[in-house]
Amino acid sequence: MVGLTGVLKARASASNHRWALVLAGSREWTLSAATVALSAPVGTRILWLTERRVPGPSLPVSGGARLLGSELDGLVYDAYSGLDPNSFAAALGTLSGGGLLLLLTPDPEDWPEYPDPQATRATGPLRSYQQSSGRFLRRFAGILARSEGVVPAFESAPIPQLGFFPTTSPITTAGLPDGCRTPDQTQALAAILATAQGRPRRPLVLTSDRGRGKSSALGIAAAKLLAQAECRILVTAPRRAALNSVFRQAACRLPGARVQADHIAYHNARLEFLPPDALCRAPRNADLLLVDEAAGIPAPLLERLLDQHPRIVFATTVRGYEGTGRGFEVRFRHTLDRTTPGWRRLRLETPIRWAAGDPLEQFAAQALLLDAEPAAAHDVAGAYPGTCYFQRLNRNALIDDEATLVQVFGLLVLAHYQTRPMDLRHLLDGPNLRVYVLRH
Repeated sequence: MVGLTGVLKARASASNHRWALVLAGSREWTLSAATVALSAPVGTRILWLTERRVPGPSLPVSGGARLLGSELDGLVYDAYSGLDPNSFAAALGTLSGGGLLLLLTPDPEDWPEYPDPQATRATGPLRSYQQSSGRFLRRFAGILARSEGVVPAFESAPIPQLGFFPTTSPITTAGLPDGCRTPDQTQALAAILATAQGRPRRPLVLTSDRGRGKSSALGIAAAKLLAQAECRILVTAPRRAALNSVFRQAACRLPGARVQADHIAYHNARLEFLPPDALCRAPRNADLLLVDEAAGIPAPLLERLLDQHPRIVFATTVRGYEGTGRGFEVRFRHTLDRTTPGWRRLRLETPIRWAAGDPLEQFAAQALLLDAEPAAAHDVAGAYPGTCYFQRLNRNALIDDEATLVQVFGLLVLAHYQTRPMDLRHLLDGPNLRVYVLRH
């Protein structure tokens, strides 16, 4: 197992991608195998998400959101403690390029029938986890088995042998100003500074997938502004932990600054965190307001912040666990058009935390439908009652009809402002839920 882990780590490091080792077997064997696997030089930043006692730092399986703003070399997710889709997606996003995911699971054939402790969140508190249909786990396990960058090791089979894959020189970024790591991030920095120093009532909206450096861009911009003049910058997010990267990037660029958990003071300039509800209840004067993970904040609060602050930057993840960025874009865009028609949008495309084409990013997007879209508008442009029919979907068949499932979940994303991965599990497993569609 140590040799296998070493080869996977070498392959991940060479490509700056993230790889996964699935340890499938009994509860006792998976824990023992993971412990042995981690005796290989995986890295120093390793965390377990589990309810079991383990030989290393750990959080409960629901604690993935607490990792916001951090980066890991190795992540062990214990599916025997339950699969929480929200937490899994959040934690996976903190795994850096070259890192390894160790996923501890029952045997794939048995996993859908496993009494998953997290299933009660989809079945409801009055149902036991034994009553879960297992549809979500069946689909998840099937996609996992077909995904690139995922290597299974079974208790009932010999350890797989992989050829040695030599490491290469790490990917470097040179020639970009202000410590930016991609041209996208350089553009974002310039746009944030222009918003802070330009005409008021011209908000900026930064969007990206996970790992594109938008939060770091906020921190770099804050540091430049604090170093240039006496100013007050407020920053808010659904949770303070989401801003770890913002504060870290700002602090390292301001030598001698007084750094506290919720603020940075540099001479007479200040960067300060306040929760969004507190900002709305008691507005504060500020030269600039930064709103990170805006999709995770209720729309009425965002509208009040927009009204209260003449210079404001909204940043949000488009595909992720924080809430649905596309729902934010579709709904909040109308508010921006109506109240601040001079607003600007910028999207960051190039990944920073890992290289383009990362297999685990692709796996998570498919397994959790992070990029689900409804049917294209031109495909339903001619719909009218005579061309449509009403249908109740069989959810056992739905997990094998990916095209329909993607469109159904895509509609939910646009209709429900803060759709999260757990909603997919509820859609597939919830005993108190039926799915009806109008088909064209």
